[in-house]
Amino acid sequence: MTGSEPAQVAVVIPARDAAAFIGDALDSVLAQTASIGEIVVVDDGSSDETAHIVAGYGRGVRLLSQPPSGLPAARNAGVAATSAPMIAFLDADDVWQPECVQRLREHCEANPDVGLVQCAVTVVDPALHPLQTLAHGVSGDPREAMLLPSVDRLYGGASGSLATRRAFDLVGGFDESMTHSEDWDFCYRVGGHCEVGFVPEALVLCRVHGGNMQRNVDAMRSNMLYAFDKAFADPEPQIRALRRRAFGMLHRKIAGSYLQHRRYGKAVRHLTQAALLHPPELFYALRLPQRAMARRRGGR
Repeated sequence: MTGSEPAQVAVVIPARDAAAFIGDALDSVLAQTASIGEIVVVDDGSSDETAHIVAGYGRGVRLLSQPPSGLPAARNAGVAATSAPMIAFLDADDVWQPECVQRLREHCEANPDVGLVQCAVTVVDPALHPLQTLAHGVSGDPREAMLLPSVDRLYGGASGSLATRRAFDLVGGFDESMTHSEDWDFCYRVGGHCEVGFVPEALVLCRVHGGNMQRNVDAMRSNMLYAFDKAFADPEPQIRALRRRAFGMLHRKIAGSYLQHRRYGKAVRHLTQAALLHPPELFYALRLPQRAMARRRGGR
């Protein structure tokens, strides 16, 4: 490859029981304006027609099958089966806009210190009708912003992200012990070694449907607490100084999720923990019931 030629990109798609959506995902990959070097779908123990549908795409799409091992293990297996210097990730229920890979790759090539680049997303319903656009992300060293998040920012979603193989290898890939939020954890760890980039164009459609893992509040709670424990295990001084505030904000976020699902006992426990760790969280917490009611009235 000469200096003027674009780097090859491998696409990794983890899939489990994704027969309803995998065709849309693959069609969007094949419609990319950028050249795609490798396309790997990792069938993570599907019991539906996922493998059959993928096989129908022919030799241009490589199918790997494994026993149910989880999203992180499926992504890692897909990366291990490729050799391109850049890896783009797409979940089986999401869809790329035609210029997604091109824009992400161009950003990486123009910014050699970037190890992971993400883009804005459009949240859609199962039929791909738009619900909202999330157009704000993090760049540079993302760690403080990820530990002290604002409400409307994106932090480490896998779909619509592209990593260099160097960055992937530096952090050892996705943490296979996690069942939720492993993409947040991956982005945070990459941010400790490389810059993170952000393209403010909405280049991926992220489906919201009954099978989305992010609806499992208990899994989100345990995995994010674990990820934060890792983040503060051996931090730099400026990161260590954020610990109480960061955990306070995390407990408040967890409380809001429990409140939204009307699990009031757990919501109160996490609100209490948030206020003990970072007292200003109490003032925000007192407004959570009103915010939850407003979301329900709005049909969200």
